[in-house]
Amino acid sequence: MLPVFLLIGMWGSRDRKVFASLQFFITTLFFSLLFFGVFLFFRLLYGYNFLVLSFETNFSVMPIQIFLWYFILFSFLVKLPVVPLHFWLPEAHGEASTAGSMILAGILLKLGSYGIYKFLLDFSDLSDYFYVFFLYLLLLISATYSTIVILKQTDLKKLIAYSSISHMAIVAFGLFSFTYDGIDGAIFLMVSHGLVSCALFMSVGVLYDRYKTRLIKNFAGIAYFMPMYSFFFMLFIFANMGLPGTSGFIGEFLVFNNLSFSSLTTVMLLFFAFFLTGCYTVWHMVRFLYSPYASITLFSYCDLTFKEFLACFSFALFIVFFGLYPSFFFDFLY
Repeated sequence: MLPVFLLIGMWGSRDRKVFASLQFFITTLFFSLLFFGVFLFFRLLYGYNFLVLSFETNFSVMPIQIFLWYFILFSFLVKLPVVPLHFWLPEAHGEASTAGSMILAGILLKLGSYGIYKFLLDFSDLSDYFYVFFLYLLLLISATYSTIVILKQTDLKKLIAYSSISHMAIVAFGLFSFTYDGIDGAIFLMVSHGLVSCALFMSVGVLYDRYKTRLIKNFAGIAYFMPMYSFFFMLFIFANMGLPGTSGFIGEFLVFNNLSFSSLTTVMLLFFAFFLTGCYTVWHMVRFLYSPYASITLFSYCDLTFKEFLACFSFALFIVFFGLYPSFFFDFLY
């Protein structure tokens, strides 16, 4: 939290960077203290470790521990983040430097899903029966809301930030599917999202370093001026959509495949959210890359430098490699 707080507040790119850094830090710290308080409660009340308690105690007959379980759940959901606990993320990404956005998307967002995997899934008797419908409803709202909001975005960074909310909701769906394949898909999607979102934020940073703007309308028709950049950006966008052959497809396929037996309504609504994802992705990509009206900001332009090409190629290599050969990752996982 502290390095990202400094990367936003001190090296951010716009005027609201101090407010965004304080909002990020205070929000995540407050919910982290809830988690810390639950640990202290278990330690003082029972005198032994929280993990030991999770295996030895029947939570289904202890209402106080159901309440504490939700404290832990929301302390992790705010880090995914899930609507309505998402308000800090678009602001933080919008004001952060490129490095700050890459660390925030590639590492920090994964702490919430890792915490759910590490702690909450141990409570099988509680997780299977208590308010799973509430969790699914919250995640559906998060995936659908973030997708709809993206349609109105004009800032490239905020567009990617809202797409991260949608993808992390799918990760949570996989974790709470309570199946081995669903959890494997969620873990794979965490790694894939770290690669793809970092690549997209780096691509936006390349343009911001040149033109000091991130508005989509200012880069209309950029494919005609920066073809190499546009090729990599299109690849990263397709990976963000979950195109087969990229790493984004594997995790989403496993999660959807293991949700198909839980609730037809849930799956249909989730497919609708991802249909909207494909629509906004193609629409924004056409506006950004292939609009016939070139922006005045591109009168002075240059394509990728050698360092930028190496960075983009490195991300593209891993995205395509994991998309074509996912068993390498799963062999390593087990």
